[in-house]
Amino acid sequence: MASAVSQVELITAVQANPELWDVAHPLHRNHIRKVKAWEDISAAITPGREDLRPGERKEISKILQCRWKSLRDRVRRDLTDEDKAARSGAPAPAKRPHVYHTNLLFLQQNMINIRP
Repeated sequence: MASAVSQVELITAVQANPELWDVAHPLHRNHIRKVKAWEDISAAITPGREDLRPGERKEISKILQCRWKSLRDRVRRDLTDEDKAARSGAPAPAKRPHVYHTNLLFLQQNMINIRP
């Protein structure tokens, strides 16, 4: 069921809920609101979700969260690699950008602020 959801749909749905990704958002630390946001995302982008049992719905929500974390972490690695290359003065490696890199650039400002 969760495999029928495209990555772009997931990215768009998460982008519409800044409490999930923006650490400066007032609701970012509200666990209950974030769980509700993931349930809303799951309901909006998963076909046939209303026919599933509550346990299956929760499992789909967890799968979507795992996919989101994987996408977010990949962008973080790409931005860190770009930053390291820029600071060292070495030429940037010939590395292809991630397929969804442009879709996930809304995370860039948030990640710059929390880099060590």
